[in-house]
Amino acid sequence: VYCEPSVFAIKLRKGKSQVIAYGKSAYDMCNELQADEKLIQPIKNGQIADFESARIMLDCIFNDLIGNKNKRKDVVIILAVPSCSTKSQREQFNDLLHKLGFYSIMLVPQLTATTALLDENINNTYLVVDIGAGKTEIGLCTIKNVVNAISLSLGGELIDLGIYEALKNKYNISVSRREIERIKENVGSLYTTDETTSKIWAQNRDDLTSHFYIVSNKDFNDVLNICYDKIIEAIKVFLNTLDSEYHQT
Repeated sequence: VYCEPSVFAIKLRKGKSQVIAYGKSAYDMCNELQADEKLIQPIKNGQIADFESARIMLDCIFNDLIGNKNKRKDVVIILAVPSCSTKSQREQFNDLLHKLGFYSIMLVPQLTATTALLDENINNTYLVVDIGAGKTEIGLCTIKNVVNAISLSLGGELIDLGIYEALKNKYNISVSRREIERIKENVGSLYTTDETTSKIWAQNRDDLTSHFYIVSNKDFNDVLNICYDKIIEAIKVFLNTLDSEYHQT
């Protein structure tokens, strides 16, 4: 199973670009890029934003995982795609994998892929909420298919932005994306009484000097609650659209 951010970093040399990192390794470089380095995100919100860049990124990934095109023809690729993706969007992913040398391709809705990790009992029906980077998918599904689903344009990246703005306004600091992600995972809580703290490395916006700061969940709890309240409201709306038979599931 390969599960990494859809991003890669390139270095420009003599008019040519060279991939120097991909996935989490590239994501961690986002605040430490040199003048001749660039971060590219070819797949955004579960859609291909730049076909050629996506091909370059996935080619590097598959070279490391599997090998060159000659070794890929007999490999079965199972790719999780947004559950609410259109036929055209799914065809784009299919074409992309074909160009990378794969012939046995299965496109599986993200919610179905998530449900398959929960239980092997095919009789169970689950309400699954998958909070991604750019979108949140809410669906009713079994391990075989998605019964119904909706997509909400709110995900981890928007939550990260909210935390960044909250810390900037309170402490007048700039915090890297890597630190924001760590804060969210280690300190973030929906409980207003949670006083967990974390030491972070951040830059003062006035004199541009960097120091350690102690931040707590209380510094951005309001932001988290606003974001998750919207997700909870979307879940309620979704549940109201379901047939009565599923209300007992």
